[in-house]
Amino acid sequence: MRTFSWMGAALAMALAAAGCGGSAKPASSASDADKPEVADSQHLTEFQKSRLLGHYTTEDGKHGFILDRTATPPRARLDGESAYEELTEQGSVSGAVEYTSPSKKIWLRVSKDSGDVMLFQGPGLTEGVSVMRDADAEQLK
Repeated sequence: MRTFSWMGAALAMALAAAGCGGSAKPASSASDADKPEVADSQHLTEFQKSRLLGHYTTEDGKHGFILDRTATPPRARLDGESAYEELTEQGSVSGAVEYTSPSKKIWLRVSKDSGDVMLFQGPGLTEGVSVMRDADAEQLK
């Protein structure tokens, strides 16, 4: 029994030394990186921006582009191009919106509900094809 009580005391001292004695950090000591981002309907959060800005690639990996919907109007740049194009919104099938570039090099169909890019048509493609968001991207400026 004596061994058990010494083990308990040793464990209590080890926990106290490790800082597990129940003391919490004051709220003021939390860094900005630890604070959750809060939507305020005035500014986009980083998560909201990430849903509106990204790099997309066709399933075969042959075509890619950056789509930036953080700007008005939305912008897109094909891989290998140096300049972006502003996109014009037009009607589409129910539940979607379509975007085209002035040069007609870029055509996109986007879901109104989720914001997911449903189809892409670009140079060398004769019809819209599926794409996947595969990376974050910098805003097009």
